[in-house]
Amino acid sequence: MNATKHKLKDFDRNYIMQGMCKVDSYYLVSSYSKTKNSIISIFNSAFTLIKDVELYNNSHVGGICYDDIHKVIWVSDKQGTVSGYKKDDIFDKKRIEPISKFKKIKVGKDLINYKGYEAVSYLTYSNKKIYLGNFTITRRGELRCFDINKDGSINLKSEKVICKKFDNLVQGIQVIDDYILITKSFGGILPSRLAIYSFRHNRVKKMKEIGLPIYMAEAIVKSNDKLVIISESGANFFNNKTYTDYIEIPVDDIIM
Repeated sequence: MNATKHKLKDFDRNYIMQGMCKVDSYYLVSSYSKTKNSIISIFNSAFTLIKDVELYNNSHVGGICYDDIHKVIWVSDKQGTVSGYKKDDIFDKKRIEPISKFKKIKVGKDLINYKGYEAVSYLTYSNKKIYLGNFTITRRGELRCFDINKDGSINLKSEKVICKKFDNLVQGIQVIDDYILITKSFGGILPSRLAIYSFRHNRVKKMKEIGLPIYMAEAIVKSNDKLVIISESGANFFNNKTYTDYIEIPVDDIIM
């Protein structure tokens, strides 16, 4: 695996990076703080920080994804919900509120995380659908899917359980054609891993799992011919002096 490691120069390390998505040529990274509201950081294609945008609450913001048809950015919210934000608001404003009818949409009913409460721990968007699941440790998690309506809202009646006993330790997810890629980690306790699934006809089958040369891996996105994976290890909270903020891996190294 030909991975290149990088550190960010301008990121506020009082925040802990969690989710990531690609919006045009920009990377959007969701992060939470132990004392402040959560933020979305906008980076250019070279991962230079453009600005931080404050969200309306202090959600863990484990996942973020972009519906490029309706120009809506979905972010994990509290109590098993997600909230949708206007793309233009994120780029134009310093503090943002969700679109009123897209605020705290309950997609995570009975989706229980390792702490015992409902949570959407990761999410991604692909082909007019939103995929999401929960972070678990010893037991299997669950992967769900919802259709996006013509007005950009989530069709709650379209819910499908793609896999009732999906992987545990899932931090990030990316759908690429007939594959699902997930990153797996748990703090500094377990090494980071990348699992590759075949994904056809709404069925998943695990193909392989490999180690990642990054500590505390979080979200994953495909950017042109590379996979970009971020880490939470650079946050001040973890006091890690040998952190890596993100790595880049050629897609062909993973999917042949």
